[in-house]
Amino acid sequence: MGLQEKNNVLRLCTLIFVLVALVHLLRLILGWDMILGNWESPQWVSIIALIVASGLAWWTWTTSHGKN
Repeated sequence: MGLQEKNNVLRLCTLIFVLVALVHLLRLILGWDMILGNWESPQWVSIIALIVASGLAWWTWTTSHGKN
């Protein structure tokens, strides 16, 4: 896999992480419930997921635009 293909994969990962972060942000703002099986996820789970997904999006973005 060449450098350009790796950068494209990193950009795709960035897009996915941004979308995940946006869904968790919307959940926090709009108060959506998240139920997995019989377990209702508390809002603080989305806060952690938002921080992690945003950090990963930033990391993959800067990595894909770093010095080659």
